[in-house]
Amino acid sequence: VNCHIIVASMRTIFGVVCLGHIFSCGLEWSVTSLIIFAVTSAELLYYGIREKKELLVGFHVLSLCGVFFEIALLINDYDIFALICLAFTAITTAIYYHLRSTDKLMFRTDMVLAGTRSLFGVVCLTAVTINGLVWSPVSLTILAVFAAELLYYGIREKRELLIGLHAVMLTGVLFELGLLTNSFRYFALFCCIVAAAGTFAYTYLGKKDKLSFNTPTLLPIMRAVYGAICISLLTGEWLKWSWQSLVIAAITAIELTYHGLTKKNRLMLRAQGVSMIALSGIAAYMLSTVIPGYYTGVFIFAILLSACLVIYHIYDSLYTKTTDGLFMIMIFGLGIYLMHYAAVPYGIIIMAFFMAFTVLDAFSKKNFLAKGMQIVMPVPAMLTAYMLANFLLIEYSMRCMGMSMTICAAVLCAAAFMTSFGRREDKKFARMKYSLETASGICLMSLFTARADLAVGIIAVTVSAALFSVMQSSKKNMHSLLPTIGVFLGATSAARAIWADPMRSGNAAIIFSIVMTALQIVISKLRFPNSFTVRNDNGKYHWDVPHLGILLCIVFCASESMMFSSRARLFIAILEMTAFAANFYRRNNSAAMNRGVFTAATALASLALILRPFMVFQNATVTTKVILVIIVLFGLAVKRIWRDEAKVSSELSQAVFMAAFVLLIVDGLMNQSLANSLIVLCTSLALLIYSFHIKSRRWFLISAATLLLLTLYTTGDFLATVAWWAYLLLAGLILIIVAAITEYHRQKGSNNEARFFVDWKW
Repeated sequence: VNCHIIVASMRTIFGVVCLGHIFSCGLEWSVTSLIIFAVTSAELLYYGIREKKELLVGFHVLSLCGVFFEIALLINDYDIFALICLAFTAITTAIYYHLRSTDKLMFRTDMVLAGTRSLFGVVCLTAVTINGLVWSPVSLTILAVFAAELLYYGIREKRELLIGLHAVMLTGVLFELGLLTNSFRYFALFCCIVAAAGTFAYTYLGKKDKLSFNTPTLLPIMRAVYGAICISLLTGEWLKWSWQSLVIAAITAIELTYHGLTKKNRLMLRAQGVSMIALSGIAAYMLSTVIPGYYTGVFIFAILLSACLVIYHIYDSLYTKTTDGLFMIMIFGLGIYLMHYAAVPYGIIIMAFFMAFTVLDAFSKKNFLAKGMQIVMPVPAMLTAYMLANFLLIEYSMRCMGMSMTICAAVLCAAAFMTSFGRREDKKFARMKYSLETASGICLMSLFTARADLAVGIIAVTVSAALFSVMQSSKKNMHSLLPTIGVFLGATSAARAIWADPMRSGNAAIIFSIVMTALQIVISKLRFPNSFTVRNDNGKYHWDVPHLGILLCIVFCASESMMFSSRARLFIAILEMTAFAANFYRRNNSAAMNRGVFTAATALASLALILRPFMVFQNATVTTKVILVIIVLFGLAVKRIWRDEAKVSSELSQAVFMAAFVLLIVDGLMNQSLANSLIVLCTSLALLIYSFHIKSRRWFLISAATLLLLTLYTTGDFLATVAWWAYLLLAGLILIIVAAITEYHRQKGSNNEARFFVDWKW
């Protein structure tokens, strides 16, 4: 007989009665309710399995929830209730998966299992949330069990989402451990260790091909989150780092090194360089707390960075351009910092390290910084010398800037000389040589502000001479003006040290300037006899820098003769300008150009004689006559210089002579003495006779006009008393005489003879 309807009706009626009792008890503990839930749960589980109905198993879970609810009311402790739920969930899930994996499961209830885990998971996580930021072993247990379960089932099911949830729960476990230690430092340290271990395991299994499945998205996210936690610790403890920070930085550096090398990832190796900077900084800080002394930490930091850079240069697999450039900037900055804040011994050591690395990079063939380092190679030495001199001045009132920079110039000059032995075809040697030479010359410029010092002056002159010689083997030589200036600065310093009297030191400086002018001319003529440029072995042109050095002699002479009279200063300057102009003579110049050079030099020499500071006469007449003699001599010299070109020679010399004659006339009119008038009249008469001889209209007119005007001017009082008709009669007689003479020569003279004034030349 089929009694299904009767049984169902009976279960419904009695079920309503049981539920009524449960609701009547409400939120109070009741053993009857517990028994009802337990029996119902057992029944539903049994019949669900027998009938293979997932719905009955689901109702079984609801009844079981009632059992756990009654237990919670009994014990009145939510943490224990959460642990019971956790245990039940973990055990049932394990049993279910075991039966399913061994193929002993009668039917699958995946939906019920998911719902059960979600429900009990909410209960457990609620307990964790209630505990909040307070350490709780219950929270730790719940999170640890969840993390283990999710890892296990994620691997079995090969689902990245479950592994991601495992990472979240694992972070919670680490957070609870941090609450246990009551320190964020430990939390960050645990995160760093777990991230490193997990990444290593993942990478190792992947290399061994033992990885069940890949999690390409999860691993970067996890590392980013844990990395942010570690970075927040390092930045939060800025300059107050603990040993946990040191361990984190060390683990990070080791990780990046390992993975960067194994994966040949240049980005990781660049990040490794940054992590090494952080590790060095933290280690330096911790050592500075143990080792006393000002700026000890900065010094140790720079030393550690230098050691790291040495390792990078030894092992090419670790080397990156970014790391090299970043470490060089850091070491240089730390060296300047130490020198600036008076930690000079430390600063000198660090700058020495930087100079060594600069040289190493400069000579490297593959280093991307090679060309830049070849150019800036002398900069560290220059800055060190400059800052050392400033330190001695501030701390000990020692004025040694000149000595410091001069010694630096000597060292750089020696280095430039050594690079000249390098292969000519290798551009790096030429580049380094030019840079070192220029820097050495710039160091010598510090003598502009240096005090008088004999030793500095002698050293500067010696170094300048050596540097000038070394520069002549470079591809270009325009920078050799710097040692030329250095010679003058050194000589000035020495002269002022020997003679305190500015007049005596000025005398010495002027004599030195004259000697240097002669020396520059000799060097110019020996090296550049044909033209102002010479092509060297490298195909480059060398310019006649010694010729330009003569201008420096002029400037130097003018600046050092301030105590002299303006006439004396001008005389010396014009003499040196004469030498400068004469030095324009070159064999390859055209003849006209060389004659022009000599003409200009002769003109300057004549001007110097006119403005001479010696043989100065008080009588203006005598002074003018001496000037006239000088001008006439200049005219004769011009005529001699241009003798091969008659027209040019005649025009130039006559212009000079005419200027002299005009000056003579002006002097005669201004100084109306008998002797002066006789000189002008005699000169005019001589020129008139000479003009007849050479048949020159120009000189005839000038001399005749001069005689006439000067005669009229001197006899003006007498002529004013003569009647007007006498002048008219005299003019008529003169015209008759001129006409008669002209007609006579026209009729009786030879055809080849020039007619008076008509056929004369100008």
